[in-house]
Amino acid sequence: MKRTLAWLLTVCVFLSMTACSSKQGDPISNSTPTEAATDSTISTPTPTTPSKAIQHRTLVDLGLFYSPEAYAKVLEDFALPEESNTPLDIPIYYEDDLLFHRDNHFTLTRDLSSLSKHPMHTSGESYYAITTLKELPTVLRVRTDGSAYAVYDTDTGYRFYLFFDKTRPILTGYPIVINKSKMLSYSDFKDIQVGDPIEKVELIDDVASLHKKQLALQDFINSIYYENCAKNGYPVSSIHYLKDGILQFEYLMPEEKGKLIISRINLYQDFVIPTVDGEMTSHKIKNIDLPVS
Repeated sequence: MKRTLAWLLTVCVFLSMTACSSKQGDPISNSTPTEAATDSTISTPTPTTPSKAIQHRTLVDLGLFYSPEAYAKVLEDFALPEESNTPLDIPIYYEDDLLFHRDNHFTLTRDLSSLSKHPMHTSGESYYAITTLKELPTVLRVRTDGSAYAVYDTDTGYRFYLFFDKTRPILTGYPIVINKSKMLSYSDFKDIQVGDPIEKVELIDDVASLHKKQLALQDFINSIYYENCAKNGYPVSSIHYLKDGILQFEYLMPEEKGKLIISRINLYQDFVIPTVDGEMTSHKIKNIDLPVS
């Protein structure tokens, strides 16, 4: 009988140790897998939020909210100067959370300096910029003229940039999206002409598909909207960052809803785009911050 009890005890201890060992090797654990682990048992999830160093030091944690001082503090804590050759520690977000969230204060197709005309800016010009950095914390690059850009990656293989004015803490210019696997040249678009549909642009640069998706999510979009945007100086556009400049396709929508037709093509070889605030806004990105050369 004693031998039987001892045997049962040994079995229980063995099973208990096995269970504990299995729990520690669970794929959702934050612990580092051992050398014995294989790709079939351990998977590395794509990050969906910024690194902890950024995620846990948002404006709320700093005790700052929607003031110019908050923006200055962000630059102090999360930005590198233009002359620095240190790579930025760029966070990764889900594409939909970053580019298409319903609470975003930017849209891919719009010149963001047009936001300065919004009533919210009568009481606080920094609202949109600070809110964006609060909800989407990241790292920034500060240029010598005081302007800056924030950098993000998506889990789908794109790099995303937002630009900030050099004199005021507000968003400005056009958001830039670049496919991380390739950089195109103006010659790649040589067959595109005014009157072509956006689908022809998509075949060359799938960034246009993101702009198209942005517009599809806005229920109020119609031909009148496109006409009014163009008249007010911020035409609905897709922006393509190239090796030899920035290519802008402006679009109008005929009566048939959903059909986007190119109305104008602009190439800015110096990466400087005239914006609706009357400025010449640089969209030049430091080479080290580009996903590919």
